[in-house]
Amino acid sequence: MKREAYGRMNLHAKDWFIDAEIVLNCLNLGLKMYEIPIKFQGIETRKSFVRINALLEFTRNLFAYRFGWPPFEYKRKL
Repeated sequence: MKREAYGRMNLHAKDWFIDAEIVLNCLNLGLKMYEIPIKFQGIETRKSFVRINALLEFTRNLFAYRFGWPPFEYKRKL
């Protein structure tokens, strides 16, 4: 991403939502996006590290973005 494009974005997310927020900002600002094809190689013997809380957080942030609210921030246990 070019510095000029980054400077036009008002990014808030500090979690899984950051890439979605960048894509949504690009669409809203009329910026060009390019896809780079990759080959996904899953590991069938290992479960996903993504927890249900991350999915809920992403969904809440999507609604927050849609309605113009600041993104939700969760206090994580360390």
